[in-house]
Amino acid sequence: MSNLKIMGPALPDMPWEERPAGSKEVMWRYSANPIIGRDALSTSNSVFNSAVVPFKKGKYAGVQLNTTADAVRYYVKAYNATKKETAKYQNKETDEILTYYKLLGVKTLSADNVYINGGRNKFMDSYLDSMISDTKVGTGLPPCTAVEKSEDTDLNGKSLVTSRLRDTDVQTLSIKDNKNGTVTLTIKPKSVQMSSPGADAQGRFFSTLGPMYDTFDQMLKQNGGKWTTGNAKKNLHMNYTGGTGTITINTSSCKITKATYTMRVNVDVQHVTVSGMKDQRVQLRITTKDTFPMSKELFDSSNLERL
Repeated sequence: MSNLKIMGPALPDMPWEERPAGSKEVMWRYSANPIIGRDALSTSNSVFNSAVVPFKKGKYAGVQLNTTADAVRYYVKAYNATKKETAKYQNKETDEILTYYKLLGVKTLSADNVYINGGRNKFMDSYLDSMISDTKVGTGLPPCTAVEKSEDTDLNGKSLVTSRLRDTDVQTLSIKDNKNGTVTLTIKPKSVQMSSPGADAQGRFFSTLGPMYDTFDQMLKQNGGKWTTGNAKKNLHMNYTGGTGTITINTSSCKITKATYTMRVNVDVQHVTVSGMKDQRVQLRITTKDTFPMSKELFDSSNLERL
């Protein structure tokens, strides 16, 4: 660390990043900013921050974790042990016996912060909310593409049953000892543009959507639109940023007992011609939330019975 004087109490664990090469600024910002995405809160216009919370080593519910890498490895171990387990379910309508993940959750979807040509469109916020707010889908621990273990694969057909998360994927991580034999990890992966399941920092933690270029091309054509200039790869931007996962692990069994994964995607579609209007731009935020375990009420309404 270069010469640094702190006017106040010593901060021995304060994270530090040296001045970037060629920088002549009096102060410089952390290279992984923003720690919290600008659209992290639906009730605020934007968030600006530069804070970094250091990982605090120690023993958590009997588990010694000295580094972020230790904590990520512990999460991966618990994830793998949990997702390894399956259970038999019976479809109450057809009597078919099915084998799904033992820990099932529910995925919900929402969309808001709609801007058209730079102006906020609250009507579209309400319209989209009315269309998708009731969407609820069963899911396994993310990333997950199917609740059947054999079908849970990435875009290349490789299994997603075991976690591929790396410590280098993580932007921030904190741990809480719940004093009841469990620990809760809060993990925020690094931001990624156009993420795919299992393939990058976001896709190794969330059930990301994969390349959406062909999908948007088809949507435009079906609605009589086209790209004013360029193509989908130039004009469609999907920035996965600001999402977090909160995962509770029983340290005796090393299995996940409760979790919420909130994924956020800022979508920006530029240079669209629709209804004769050229160079239109649409921006919105998509949020998915995977909650584990699935509530009894939702499970009872799913036409499944666990055997």
